Amino acid sequence: MRWLEQLDLGELALVTDSGVAALLVTLPALTQVDLSGCERVSAAAAAALGRAGGPRLRTLSLERCADVDDVACASLRRLRGLHALVLRECAVSDAGLHAMVGGGGGGGGGGGGDGLGLCGSLRTLNLIMCPRVTDVALCGPVAQLTALVQLDLAGCVAVTDAGLAALARALRALAGLNLQMCERVGDAGVAALAAARLPRLACLNVAGTQVSEVGARTLHALPALTALNLTACRHVNDAALRAVGELSHLRSLSLLSNPQLTDVGFASLTGLHALVSLDLYGCNLTDTGARALVLPALTDLNLGGCRAVTAAGVAALAAAAPRLARLKLRWFDPAAGVAGAPYCEDPRLLVKALAPAAALRGVSLVAEGAAAAAAAAAAARALTAERRRLKVALEMVSPLPPGDAAGVNPPCPPAAAASAAPVE
Repeated sequence: MRWLEQLDLGELALVTDSGVAALLVTLPALTQVDLSGCERVSAAAAAALGRAGGPRLRTLSLERCADVDDVACASLRRLRGLHALVLRECAVSDAGLHAMVGGGGGGGGGGGGDGLGLCGSLRTLNLIMCPRVTDVALCGPVAQLTALVQLDLAGCVAVTDAGLAALARALRALAGLNLQMCERVGDAGVAALAAARLPRLACLNVAGTQVSEVGARTLHALPALTALNLTACRHVNDAALRAVGELSHLRSLSLLSNPQLTDVGFASLTGLHALVSLDLYGCNLTDTGARALVLPALTDLNLGGCRAVTAAGVAALAAAAPRLARLKLRWFDPAAGVAGAPYCEDPRLLVKALAPAAALRGVSLVAEGAAAAAAAAAAARALTAERRRLKVALEMVSPLPPGDAAGVNPPCPPAAAASAAPVE
């Protein structure tokens, strides 16, 4: 046991500070520790980690440890070899990050005079749903983490464009930035990222922000950008999609929950010849727009919630995407006052529509309510009967309220639930 390098205690609700401290004494070779969801872990465990982990510990997750606070952060500054730190949903504020990174003793933990903290080592920092983190942290301690490659700030609702501007100037190695649900971030913040021409920024998530056409027009200045998430960006319009359509290196695009977009905007995406993943969940795509979408590299497509797409639209998309491997569709419950697409009514139409998709390996069928489930199940049986090697997953969900086709700001493309079962 003394040579154990990985310790995973995630979701063990009875784990306490004293238990963690006792284990650390007996496991001097640890490089990875996962305490996610250990509700009884607090600052005392962090202090033990700081004492025992030293330069060896590389990865630490304290996700959803609600009692991990600024005092705990001050203890973590001793982990000078740490590469990845997850503080998601912890009680962390600007002061705690200041103490952890090496800015002294703000926030009740002090840092003493023990060196540079985590400045030189940290590559990944997850601060998702830490609402007490503000621009003060971004302009100060976070900006000092110049080796950061991935920064997750989703749900940090106090973060603004000013904080982003400070990050853009300081974090030149950044490859992934998650700003989902940062409601005070808008075009000025995105423009600051673009103006800095961050050479490695490949993945940008601005879902649920105030970004609009103005910000979208600046994205071309990010030379490495390959993945863009514009989910639930209510100010993104067809003109913004025209700007996105000029990002020729884009490989992944998410447009969930943007019912304001129309076929005119979707037609602008045809120039994305490198695009392999496209999520249009809850968008107002019609058969006309589907026929205009010619995406030869596309392998993953989500049409869930595209209520106006019929079998003809699916057939057009399948024919124009010869590499399509995974497809998601959604059935609607007529009892909820929302009709499903015509291909739901006759399973043979869907089978015929997907005939051109020779590379298709998996289809996910989501159904809202009992009536929709019967139609989806019939389609699943027809598909598997026609194409034996095709994996078809069928999932039943509760009907969404009228007018809420895509739910509330889903953070990522809706995936089949764990209960979704393949149809043999």
